[in-house]
Amino acid sequence: MSKSPALLPGQPAASDVIPELKLDTEYALLAPKGTPPEIVKAMNDAVMKACATPEWKKIVNDFSWQDPFYFDVEGSIANLKAQRDLFMSLVPIFIINLPVRPEVLKLLEPHEVYIANDSDPENFIDELSDSEAFIIRIPLKKFSAELISRCKKLRVIGRIGTGYDMIDINKASSLGIPVVIAPGANALSVAEHAVSMIFALSKNLLASHDGVLNNNWNVRDSGRAFELSGKTAGIIGTGSIGSMNIISCNSRSTRGEFENLLRNSDIISLHVPINDKTINMISENEIALMKSSAILINTARSELVNKSALVRALNSGLISGAGIDVFDSEPPNSDDELLKCPNVIFSPHSASITKEASFRTAEMCIKGCLAVLNGERWPYVADKSVYDNWDISAKNAGV
Repeated sequence: MSKSPALLPGQPAASDVIPELKLDTEYALLAPKGTPPEIVKAMNDAVMKACATPEWKKIVNDFSWQDPFYFDVEGSIANLKAQRDLFMSLVPIFIINLPVRPEVLKLLEPHEVYIANDSDPENFIDELSDSEAFIIRIPLKKFSAELISRCKKLRVIGRIGTGYDMIDINKASSLGIPVVIAPGANALSVAEHAVSMIFALSKNLLASHDGVLNNNWNVRDSGRAFELSGKTAGIIGTGSIGSMNIISCNSRSTRGEFENLLRNSDIISLHVPINDKTINMISENEIALMKSSAILINTARSELVNKSALVRALNSGLISGAGIDVFDSEPPNSDDELLKCPNVIFSPHSASITKEASFRTAEMCIKGCLAVLNGERWPYVADKSVYDNWDISAKNAGV
């Protein structure tokens, strides 16, 4: 290993000039302070791999010493800074639209991360156009074909969750940009949330709570509470709820099977993605088939249910109640007519936001993004056809 030039008389030490950096003794690579040794090694290996390509060999040869990625404590400050700048140019930049927990950010070390604090990508398109990875934590305004086209360096899009209707998948795939998703990572939390809404509605807990606070003890005689045992749950998707009878259907079910579920279910819970076939899948005609005692639970997407039809059904008693976790506008406007309906329990699109599910989903998304940046064909992507004409060598450049 060659050594960089010795310090000149009076020249300060590296730690005096760049205090936030440290030298790892085994892998003498400039790395952010506190970086674990195994990460430093991985960083070092990645740089060495990148430098094996012709374009990076040329950059390396432009330096005045043989191996710019190694140095000793007597290396010149100018060379140290050059090494840092060159290394950071090889580390992909991640953009996240909204803040994430510290333990999630730790998964991205030592990558540079920019938190946009914005749900509209148009407002941080300058940063996006200079990043290799874009992670969407909470659904944002449309990441359109036009915006994606402007992100010339973008190599992967990650969605911390499963819904990706806000992304122009066709455009991303045409540019060879995989959209990484995290199917199943938040399923347990969403299922538990749906069940909690079912229990709250079946026991009339909201009205009972308000009755106690407002000295209305007679609420206990309203006759709205009922047992779930022996009732039928219609799961549009898949699932199971204890001792209840289960009817389920999915994208392969016939219209007849779907209508049978609506007619015979006491509780109907939606667990399907939004697409051309599922928009307004619950509207006036479907509600008319339901029992007047039926409860509708929606923890998936607001567009699955025609809001006007649901409001009329709740206000007129066509169905008994609803549990709603998703809204057309989030947060909903204070004058939203749905908020005024009787026997409805709401939550702020939080079914999947438990501590455990949030970490599992983020971890799965980030692992997928890093795999893609390393040239791997990560299996959990929105459109697997993106790999049909994928130039792995191009996608792997610089990682």
